[in-house]
Amino acid sequence: MRNYFLFGFNFERNTRFYEKIGIRTFKYLVPTCGDLWIKLYQRIFKKKVSLTTTRKKAVHFATMTQVYELIHYFGFALLLTINISVLLQGKINSTIWIFLMNIVVNLYPIILNRYNRIRLSKIYDIKKKELNLSNIDLSEKSK
Repeated sequence: MRNYFLFGFNFERNTRFYEKIGIRTFKYLVPTCGDLWIKLYQRIFKKKVSLTTTRKKAVHFATMTQVYELIHYFGFALLLTINISVLLQGKINSTIWIFLMNIVVNLYPIILNRYNRIRLSKIYDIKKKELNLSNIDLSEKSK
């Protein structure tokens, strides 16, 4: 089950599933390393930015998507708990807003991390054994 969870279920093997649910638009707009913001940064500072210029960086980035995904799962569970609490209080409008916020703030980032990890694994031929969380070198981020 861990392999499916971390590396994709059968329906995820092809990125078309994600593209059909609009992940490319979300990827373009996301404020943390979204395509729009990277282009804007490059235009303003005249500096080329790439998170995956080498295979080693791609493996590191793909591994970090597991960490980011896990963080968003916790956030999703927390907001879902708050959502249920608000629903039990009978506040339907608040329940709807919290639910929609949870989709944008947690569910789509989870999907984006899965999408990125699967794309990187295909592009750089990254094997499952390479995406080991115990091998994360945090100093790699500053390079």
